Amino acid sequence: MTLAGKRLFIATKLSRDFLNELTNAVKYLKEELDCEVNWVKPENCHITYAFLGDVLPDKGKVIIEKIKAVKVNKFSISAGNLNSFPLKGSPGIIWLGINRGADNIQEIAENLRADALSEGFAFKDKFYSHITLGRVRREKMCGKSFKNVFAQATKLIDRSLSFDVVNIELFESILNAQGSVYRSLYKRELI
Repeated sequence: MTLAGKRLFIATKLSRDFLNELTNAVKYLKEELDCEVNWVKPENCHITYAFLGDVLPDKGKVIIEKIKAVKVNKFSISAGNLNSFPLKGSPGIIWLGINRGADNIQEIAENLRADALSEGFAFKDKFYSHITLGRVRREKMCGKSFKNVFAQATKLIDRSLSFDVVNIELFESILNAQGSVYRSLYKRELI
C-alpha cells in the first residue's frame, strides 16, 4: 500500500488592493495576446518561495518547522515588469516581476529551498522573484511581439503601489476540473 501525499508549496498570498491594481494590465494581456492561456484566478495569485510537490505527512511537519525557523521581518514589495518563462523563446508562463522587496523574497526562497534540499526535496528550476499570472497552453501570436505586448501592459500598472509581506504560508494545491484550489495548512506571521 502506498501513502498518498499532499501537493504542497510555500508562498505568500497577495493583498486585494495589489491584485486590483493588476486588473487593467491583465485585461490588456487577455485582449492582445493571441494565445490560449490558463489565467490564474485573482484569489490564487501569490509569491511562491518553493514548490515541494507531493509530500508525505512526516515531511510536511518538517517543512512547517523550517518555515517557523525563517528569520525575516515583514517587508514591502512593488510591481516590476511583465515577462514570461522561459526568458527566451515561446512563453510558457506569463508573470509579473518584483522590484522593491525582490532581495527579501530571494533570501527567503534560498533559505527555504536549502532547508528543503537537506530533507531530500529537489528543485529543477532556478528561483526568480515573480508572480505567475497565467500559463500559456498554445501560442498563436500571428506576428505580434510578446515583448512589446508585455511592455505596453506594464505601463498600465502603478509602479508605486506596494504590498506588505506579513506572512509565509504552507499551502496544499488541490486540483479539480475547475482548476486549482489552495488550502492553507500553516501560516507564519512576520514581525
